[in-house]
Amino acid sequence: MSLRGAASLSLVGPRVPVLNAVFIGGSRNIKCGVGGVVPEIPLAPLDRIMHRAGAERVSEDAVELLRDIVESVAYEIAQKSVDAAKHAGRKTVTADDVKLVVRLIKCLPLQVG
Repeated sequence: MSLRGAASLSLVGPRVPVLNAVFIGGSRNIKCGVGGVVPEIPLAPLDRIMHRAGAERVSEDAVELLRDIVESVAYEIAQKSVDAAKHAGRKTVTADDVKLVVRLIKCLPLQVG
């Protein structure tokens, strides 16, 4: 008897859902994106960025991994930016909140206007 279509959703790390699916021939984990079941960032723009950076060829796995990393970093910056706005007594997240967070976590060079 095959378990075609059997699946469950679990969290791995801070809010990174993984779909645990069982297929004929074995089971596999499918990353579902950060903060939700469907990734927010499309692959094509990230593939173009990799090519503009000098890559002649880019595997789909590399683009998917880059997407997962970009979404994870963006999600963390967004969460901390919301916290900064709330701390300042505002409901609106401003560009200054985002710049502050990026400077505080020092993960990216701040070259944004």
